[in-house]
Amino acid sequence: MSPIPTKTTHLGERYELKSQAGTGGMGTVFQAYDRQTRQTVAIKVLHGKGESDAARFEREAALLAELKHSAIVRFIDHGTTSHGEPFYVMEWLEGETLDERLARGRLSPSLAARMASRVLEALATAHNLGVIHRDIKPSNIFLSGFRVSDAKLIDFGVARRTDDAFRLTKRGNTVGTPMYNAPEQARGMGDLDGRVDIFALGCVMYEALTGEPAFAGDTAAQVMTRIASGQGPNIDLKLQQVDPELRRLLSSMLANRREDRPADALTLARRMAVIAERLAPLEGPSPLALPQIPQLRRLPRDVLSHNEERVMSVLLVARTQRPSGQTRDLPGHGVSEDFLAKLAATLEPFGGRIDRLLERSLIVTAPTLLSLTEQVEQIARMGLHLAAHHPDLRRSMATGRGVLLARLPAGEVVEQAAILLDKAAPGGVVTDDTSARLLSQRFAILHERAQHLLLRERDGLPAPRRILGEITRFCGRDRELAALDTALATSVSEDASGAAILVGSAGLGKTRLLAEWLRKLQGRPEDFLILQGRALPISSVAPYRALSGIFDQARLSFDGDVTAAAGAFVSWLEHACGTRPTVLVLEDAHLADTSSLQLLDRLLTQLAQSPLFVVISARPELDDRIPDLLEGHGPLRLRLPPLAQRHLEFALRGLLPAGQSTLDAWILERSRGNPYCLEELARHALVPSRTVVPDSVAGLVQSELDLLGADAKRLLRAASVFGTTFSTAGLTALLGETTETPLGEMLAALAAGGLLHTGRENTDDNWQFCETVVREVCFGSLTASDRNLGRRLARAFLDAAGCPLPACLALGQSRVDLTPSELTAVSALMHP
Repeated sequence: MSPIPTKTTHLGERYELKSQAGTGGMGTVFQAYDRQTRQTVAIKVLHGKGESDAARFEREAALLAELKHSAIVRFIDHGTTSHGEPFYVMEWLEGETLDERLARGRLSPSLAARMASRVLEALATAHNLGVIHRDIKPSNIFLSGFRVSDAKLIDFGVARRTDDAFRLTKRGNTVGTPMYNAPEQARGMGDLDGRVDIFALGCVMYEALTGEPAFAGDTAAQVMTRIASGQGPNIDLKLQQVDPELRRLLSSMLANRREDRPADALTLARRMAVIAERLAPLEGPSPLALPQIPQLRRLPRDVLSHNEERVMSVLLVARTQRPSGQTRDLPGHGVSEDFLAKLAATLEPFGGRIDRLLERSLIVTAPTLLSLTEQVEQIARMGLHLAAHHPDLRRSMATGRGVLLARLPAGEVVEQAAILLDKAAPGGVVTDDTSARLLSQRFAILHERAQHLLLRERDGLPAPRRILGEITRFCGRDRELAALDTALATSVSEDASGAAILVGSAGLGKTRLLAEWLRKLQGRPEDFLILQGRALPISSVAPYRALSGIFDQARLSFDGDVTAAAGAFVSWLEHACGTRPTVLVLEDAHLADTSSLQLLDRLLTQLAQSPLFVVISARPELDDRIPDLLEGHGPLRLRLPPLAQRHLEFALRGLLPAGQSTLDAWILERSRGNPYCLEELARHALVPSRTVVPDSVAGLVQSELDLLGADAKRLLRAASVFGTTFSTAGLTALLGETTETPLGEMLAALAAGGLLHTGRENTDDNWQFCETVVREVCFGSLTASDRNLGRRLARAFLDAAGCPLPACLALGQSRVDLTPSELTAVSALMHP
C-alpha cells in the first residue's frame, strides 16, 4: 500500500484523515472526519494490491453494506484512493474490545449472557442473509461506550455466504482464530454454516466467565486437535456456581457435533436475554428486554454417561513443509476426498480407520477389539506402510488415555501425538515413550535426539523383556517345557509328525515360553530346522496369509498359482524333514486365516511319517472359533494357568529390592498371576506417575472388559465409585433406569463370570469386586465429568441412607483409591 500520512489528509472531497487507529491482516483503519455528515468515521484501506486481497476486501465491504443491525458496525460508504486502493467507511466507535475488557477481569454471568444475546442478534441478521462471520473472538466484539449492553460485531474480513459458487476457503483449509474454531472448521470442512459462529461465541462466553480459554495448548496444532477431537471443557465442573440454565445453553453451543448445537441464533439470543434479565438486570431500563419465552426443557436427572476413558494408540498424518516455510498440501490442495479415500483403501487390510482431524491432518485408529499390544503394533504397521507409500508425509504415533467422541479419539493421547507431529520429519514414524517401549521387542526403533523413530518390524520370536535394563526372570513353566520336550522327542524318535497347541490369555507368557524352549533347542546337539511365523490382524483375499513369514524362510513366493505354491511348500518341507527334524511355530493362531490352519493340518497328514513338529500358540478365542483344530493328529494341548504365588514372588525379587513387604503385597495382589502384569506393575512403581495402575495393565484388563458389552462396563464403572463394596440401590442412584438389561440380571452375570461376588454381609444387595485391579481399572476409565458426577451422586446417596462415606469418597483421589498403607508404600518408593 502506498503510504498515507497520519497528519490531516483529504480522501476525495468528503473525508479528512486524522490519524491511524489500527492495522489488521487485510487493511489499515484510520480515524477521519466526514464533511457531509459532520461526524467522525472510520476508514479501512486495503493493504495489498493482489487480486485475491482485493476480492476479499470488496467482499467484506459488500457484505457489511448489506448487514444492517445496531449490533453490527454500520457501513457508510466505499471508494478508491488516488493510489487506486479500495477503501470503505464505517461508523466510528468509542470504547474498547471485549478482549481489552477481559484483560481487566471476568464478566459476571448476567453480563456474559447480555453480551452473548447482543452478538447473537447480530449473527441472526447475518445468518438470515446467508452470511457466516467465521472469526468470532473477543477482539472482534467491540463494546461501544465501554458498555457490554452496546456490544457490536466488527471485522467481516473472512465472512462469506453459504451459497458462494466460488469459496475463498477451499475444503482442506481453515480460517479464523484456532482457539475459537468450530470442530468442522478445524478439520478443514467446506460445508460450513452458521453453527460455526455459535460454537465460537460459546468459546468467547466460556472465556468471559472463567477467565481462561475453552481450548488451550502450547501450539495451534494442539489447540485445534483438542477442538477437532471434541475435548471440550467440563462446564459443570468449572462453572458450578453459574445458573444451570446458562450452563446448559453454553454446553449446547460448545457441542462437538454441529447437529447438537442450536441452529437459530435469534431464539438463542432471546434465551440469553431472559437469563440476563433474571440474574442481574443492569441499572436503568434494559435495551435488550424481550418477550418472555418458554424455558428450555430440563434434562433428566444426572446419570453417568456411556463415555469411557480408554488406553488407546493413534497415528497422526500431516502435510510437509517447504524449506521456505510455505506449506505444500497433500495431493488435491489440502486433504481432498479422493486422497482421503485412497488412504482409507490403503489401510483397509489393517482394519484401520482414517478421519480428518485438523485442516491438513488425519488421525488413524486401529480396531478397538484388538488388545492394547495388538493395537499398538497395528498402528505401527500402518505408520510404516504409509511411510513406504507416501514418504513425503509426516507421521507420529502415541499410546495413552483418551475418550472416543463421535468415533474420534480425544484427550491426552491425541495431544501427545500432536506434539510429536510438530517435530516429525517426512519419511519416518516418530513414537512416544510408551509406544516405543511396547514395540521394542517386535520392532526395530532408532533412539536419537530424544526421539524414537520406528524403522521396521522384526522377524521371529522377540528377545526377553527388560525392565530398566535387566532381563526379567522366567519361572513357573517347567511342566509345560517338559511336555513340549517329550512330545518333540516322540516325533523325532518315531519319525512321525506331531503337534502341540499352547493356549493362554494375554500376558501369561506364551511367547516367552516358546522363546525359552526354542533357545534350549538351539543349544542341543541335534540340528533342528526351526521355522517361525506369526498371524497378524491383517485381512487379505490371498490365502495362507499367516504363513507368509514361513514361506519367506522357504524362499517361496505367493505370486502366481497359490495352490501350486502350497504344494511346493509341502514338497519343500518334506525334503527338509528328510535331512533333519523340523519344528514349525505359529504364534497368535487365533488371528490366523482359515487357509493357513488348513494347510498345517494338511502338512501333518501328508508328512505323517516325517519328524515334523508343529507348535501353535493362541488365546482362548481359538477354542471358540475352531474347537477341534488338528484334532485328527492327537495334539498335545497345554493351557497356561496363572503363575503360582511363589513363582510371582521369585520373579518380583528380580525386579525390586527386598525388604518392601507392603509394596510387594500391593503388586502381587494386582498381578492376577500374570507375569506381564507383574513386570509392568514393578516397572511402574519405579517410575513416578500420576496413575496407580499402569496403562499397559489397564489396557490388558480393558480388553477383557470389552467382551462384556457397554452396559456391563458402565455398571462396573458406577460400582467402582463406591470403592470395594456397593449395592444395587447405590448403582441405581448413579445409573438411573437407563440400562436395557435389569441391574439384577447383569450383576448375576458378572458374578458368574468371576468379576463380582456377594459381600461379607451375604445379602442380595451387597456386592464386591473379586479383583482390586479390575475395580481400579474401571474407576480409571471414568471420564473426568463422570468421575466428579459419580462422587457427588454417591455421596448424596450414602448421606441420605445414613451410611458412612468410604475412604475413596472421603479422600477424593483423582484416579484410583488406595488404603493408607498402600499410599504410604507407593509414595515412599516414588518420592524417596
